[in-house]
Amino acid sequence: MKKILLSLLIMGVAACSSTPTKPPMTEEWYLNAVTILAGSQVCLAGGKLDPQIYAEIQQVAQYRLSTISGVDYARIDREVMAMSLASSATTELCNTYEGNARILINKYNNEMTAKRRKSKQQGEAINDMVDALQPTSKNTWCNKVGSTVMCN
Repeated sequence: MKKILLSLLIMGVAACSSTPTKPPMTEEWYLNAVTILAGSQVCLAGGKLDPQIYAEIQQVAQYRLSTISGVDYARIDREVMAMSLASSATTELCNTYEGNARILINKYNNEMTAKRRKSKQQGEAINDMVDALQPTSKNTWCNKVGSTVMCN
């Protein structure tokens, strides 16, 4: 009985924490992804972007794309290549780009921290519920009176 209750409890928590369906890829998302990816490549190649910022913004972009359905990665690659070839790494452009990239990276880090915190809280809640279902141990004392043994 306890195993059935535990299974139902875990399934209920898993159902509550399941992710909603992914939104479809839009032209706006393509433009944003291409701009982020091309900007980072142009500024890195021009020596005007810290490689750490480049790596982090690539990670953010890939994560964002993974949350959308119907992404045409070949199209993104083509458009990033075209934009990269058509752009030059001016100091003003790259400084603006880096500032915007840092904002996106901070937002991403905050979001991941919140997700980890929520996941940890859910795990702790499940552990607490499992612990509550476990029988508690108690000491058993037995006394022998004559030939009769009595235990509490």
